[in-house]
Amino acid sequence: MKGRYLMIASVFFIICFKPWAGSRAYGQEMHIGDAMPEIKINRYMSSGDPIEIKSFKGKWIIIDFWSAQCSGCMHSLAQMDVLQKAYPDQLQVILVNNKDRPELTRQVFEKKGWELPSLLSTTQPLLDDMFPHHTYPHQVWIDPEGIIQAITHETYALPQVVKEVLDGRPLSMKLKQDVKGDIQKPLLTMKDGKLPYYYSAITPYMDKVSSGILNDHGNLVYSNQSALHLLQAAYGLSSYTAMLHTRLEVSDHKRYQLVAPPQGSTMDSINAFFQWFRDNTYCYNLYMPDNDLKDSKEIMKRDMNLFFEQHLDLAVSWEKRPITCLVLKKTNEPVTPADLKGLNALKLENKPIRKVVTFLQVHLQDSGYLIIDETGMKDNVSLSFSDDLYDLDKMQKELQAQGFNLEKATRNLPMLVVTEKLNH
Repeated sequence: MKGRYLMIASVFFIICFKPWAGSRAYGQEMHIGDAMPEIKINRYMSSGDPIEIKSFKGKWIIIDFWSAQCSGCMHSLAQMDVLQKAYPDQLQVILVNNKDRPELTRQVFEKKGWELPSLLSTTQPLLDDMFPHHTYPHQVWIDPEGIIQAITHETYALPQVVKEVLDGRPLSMKLKQDVKGDIQKPLLTMKDGKLPYYYSAITPYMDKVSSGILNDHGNLVYSNQSALHLLQAAYGLSSYTAMLHTRLEVSDHKRYQLVAPPQGSTMDSINAFFQWFRDNTYCYNLYMPDNDLKDSKEIMKRDMNLFFEQHLDLAVSWEKRPITCLVLKKTNEPVTPADLKGLNALKLENKPIRKVVTFLQVHLQDSGYLIIDETGMKDNVSLSFSDDLYDLDKMQKELQAQGFNLEKATRNLPMLVVTEKLNH
């Protein structure tokens, strides 16, 4: 990782470097079109000699930087395992982790059932300097001749895209550019470099700024987010229930401006998604130094309502609507947590009922139902669940065995309603 010093001859690893013809100097940042240097990188979760990049010449290589603390990496790693098994003679995946302890990452792999030798998990601080990044996953595609063809997101690491590449299609992938701490400071400054005393602003998509959220010391930043996401955040809707609490009564054209299209599975469809992202995301920044921003949501709500009205020609209201939801109720049976054991069992120990509702909403969000509490319980509860948490019927059975039930019912609930101004 950045900030670590490099030990050329340590008892833990030895880095060997020999530039190929036309490659950049030792430790220099690499770019698309550069020849990959001839380096050795040590395995850190599997046995064997250090890996020589040149030994994979004739294969496509995907170098995947990841971290065990990154939820998106878990999905990406599963996909990389699939790709490696599908194309063992044409593709080599090299996983690089310079952040986590080997014992932690080994536990992750053992739990998931991924095969370390075939994926070649390694450690190599030098690679962080060659391919600097701030967010994970971060992937580098190298062609069979050792030329870097893409530095990009994990989104492209799909079977159909790999098939297109192996069939000879030139790579046209979005460049992933990270700037460390890119939203730690206010997004806007004056010409002389000074900061305003106070401002709130909405800008178009910003290059070299990661999508993210920051609320720190009077600086509230939402970077490169859809207008709908910004509006939902202003109204305090959680990411798990935001769309369930939203009604879009607009034309297909307006809906396209608010809701991202599916990413698809081909290079063209993924590129189309990234183009939508560039055209239809915004940055919001509220800067009030020396202020705890306790009123930030009200200010943001005012700004987003005005933005929808003036820029998008849409009207926003917050009103009650009838909605079919899942109601959590207490049965006549005593609350008895299931006695589940094993690595994948999940336990909620001594939690308030609102935490149970949040847990259920997170794991059943694909059901399409809001979950509300009508248990009337004020005491904390303890519950246990098996690893198959995304199946509504199975979740229902486990709840019933522990003294609870989920019932479908219609309730009048507050909803965020977006309409076209002419129809409002």
